[in-house]
Amino acid sequence: MRIDILNRYTHAVLYSSATAETIKQAAEEAVKGGANLSGADLSGAYLGGANLSGADLSGAYLGGANLSGAYLGGANLSGANLSRANLSGADLSRANLSGADLSRANLSGAYLSGANLGDLKILQVGGSVHFLIALSTPGGIEVRIGCHHKPIADWLEHYRAIGKANNYTPAQIAEYGLHLKYVVAWAKTIKWPKKAGVANPAKVRP
Repeated sequence: MRIDILNRYTHAVLYSSATAETIKQAAEEAVKGGANLSGADLSGAYLGGANLSGADLSGAYLGGANLSGAYLGGANLSGANLSRANLSGADLSRANLSGADLSRANLSGAYLSGANLGDLKILQVGGSVHFLIALSTPGGIEVRIGCHHKPIADWLEHYRAIGKANNYTPAQIAEYGLHLKYVVAWAKTIKWPKKAGVANPAKVRP
């Protein structure tokens, strides 16, 4: 059985393995061998716990991929599409995430020490029920709690109803209301540099 990792745009073969039994094994094999996976199509792939340290995945399509617990220390993920990817518990220390699309990604418990986030600020709050992950860009704030991902304004308006629908106790609902207010206060402390000639600054895509 042969497993090929293709370029997302040209469909050219970036790496081919005749020994790997899963896409995870093929990806680890490719990285270990120094293959360039820039622009790779790994959308929806199961890569949980994979060792992809130092991988060049710039511009790669990892939308919906499961990277929970993966080791991506020092990896180049600049410009990568990580929308809806599961990055819970992943090690992203020193990774380059500048320009990456992290919309609706699950970053619960991810380790981001020393990571280059470009025009993105991330706040993680360990709540009593679920992690709260706030993503702030010059264009707005998106917040993920559990499996729910919404703009901060929507959360502030509907968090009580969402909490009740998900069986949160009144005390837990009040707790997350305070967390959301803290997100607003935190975002106000961020000083974004002014960019000449930019009429509509990029934001986390919904």
